[in-house]
Amino acid sequence: MARVDSARAEMLRSATAQISAGATMAVSALIELLESSIPPSVRLGSAKAMLEYGIRLRAELEIDLRLRAIEGHLNLTGIE
Repeated sequence: MARVDSARAEMLRSATAQISAGATMAVSALIELLESSIPPSVRLGSAKAMLEYGIRLRAELEIDLRLRAIEGHLNLTGIE
């Protein structure tokens, strides 16, 4: 069972890395859609998407930082 769990974890890491690599291109595409030559409805959709994803990412990073701090505190106090 441990080998299956390890294989699953590796697949998840690989997929996450691929998504992360594509995220840069996706953001670039959204930025290009903000140009004035693009129809206003498309620019609005792009702007909304960038704001929405930016807010989500910031929230997830904040949660990650807090979780790491809690885990660090628990490790220092010997609580598991």
